[in-house]
Amino acid sequence: MDTFTITIVVSILIYVVIGSYAGRSVKKLDDYFVAGRRAPTLLILGTLVASVMSTAIFMGMRRLPMMASWVPTCSSLELP
Repeated sequence: MDTFTITIVVSILIYVVIGSYAGRSVKKLDDYFVAGRRAPTLLILGTLVASVMSTAIFMGMRRLPMMASWVPTCSSLELP
């Protein structure tokens, strides 16, 4: 196996271990969606910032061809 494959496998294993450890405290669906009402402010702030940045990047990348006059080139890429 090459280094890339080993890195991917190790990272997936780390995610599974951390998820299994963190998931032991989730007893009900409400605990999952609202983190048991005890999520720290920094975690909530981080998720809000990530959501806003993701939306801004997605919407900005959607507008880029129009701003750069790539419309004839990218017209076939438009979604219905």
